[in-house]
Amino acid sequence: MADNDIKEVLASGQNDNKGMRCARQTFRDSLVTADEHMSGKSHFEVQVQLTFSAAHHLRGYPGNCEKPHGHNWTVDIAVECEKLNEIGIGIDFRDVKAAARKVVEQFDHCDLNTLEPFRSQNPTSENVAKYLYRELAGVLNNESVRVANVRVSEGAGCSVLYWED
Repeated sequence: MADNDIKEVLASGQNDNKGMRCARQTFRDSLVTADEHMSGKSHFEVQVQLTFSAAHHLRGYPGNCEKPHGHNWTVDIAVECEKLNEIGIGIDFRDVKAAARKVVEQFDHCDLNTLEPFRSQNPTSENVAKYLYRELAGVLNNESVRVANVRVSEGAGCSVLYWED
């Protein structure tokens, strides 16, 4: 039964069990099953967003950013899934958020320059995105899930996207 046929059955108001069973079964058959592996043509991408507030300064920057200043940072994490579990989930949003919170919590309401990853390199959006990507990949990546990219924004309209091949 094609999608148009399902729509016709539903629109016609037919209440016979056979028509509705066919429509429901076709819908169920169109869903991805848990044991179905992804082809090279399609994939799932789970995305979560977190925010934190932090100060930083850019050593050697020729301008105001060399002075300590703060931002309300936004972090967007995209995780690719190759297969779904028995109930149709690639990776639970809660698991991605929990892993991200654990990494990001050290940044919240801190001077990023005082934290280990940025004592020797500037805490630019680029370096923050790279650090978060690698930390999250170390926790989340497995045979069916991998961090696709991390976007870091210091403010509206200014962001950096980091990924590795």
